[in-house]
Amino acid sequence: MSARELEQTVKERKQTTEENDQNSEARQQEPARAAEPIPVVTRGIKPKPVGPAESVHLDSERYDAQYAMHRDNMLNSYSELLKTLVALNRIDPVKKERNRKETLKITTNMATTLKEYPPRIKTNLKIHGNTALP
Repeated sequence: MSARELEQTVKERKQTTEENDQNSEARQQEPARAAEPIPVVTRGIKPKPVGPAESVHLDSERYDAQYAMHRDNMLNSYSELLKTLVALNRIDPVKKERNRKETLKITTNMATTLKEYPPRIKTNLKIHGNTALP
C-alpha cells in the first residue's frame, strides 16, 4: 500500500468516525428511550511484531485495512439490527421474533463457518488402499 493510499484510508476512517460521533450526539439529544443502549466495541488492528522467521507480504497492509473496514461495518450493522429489533418489538412482537430467529440462524451459520476457515477441500473421490482404479 502506498503512502497516498494509506493516507486516504486513514482520512476516510476519520471522516466515518466523525460522522458517527455527530450521529451519536444527535441521538443523545432525542428523548430518552425505554430500552437500554447496546454497547458496540470496535478495536483498531494492532500489527503483530514480525520475527525473523516470518515473511512480510506487501499486500498484508491492504488486507489489514480491508479487514478492519469490514469488521467495523459488521459491528455497526449488527448494532443497528439490534436497535431495529427493539423498535420492532414495540410495534409488532410477532415480526420481531421471526426476524430475531432468522438473525440467530444467520449468525450461528457465520460462527460455524469461521470455526475452521478456510474450509478443508472436500471431494467425492474415495480411495481404498493400493487398489488400481478400473
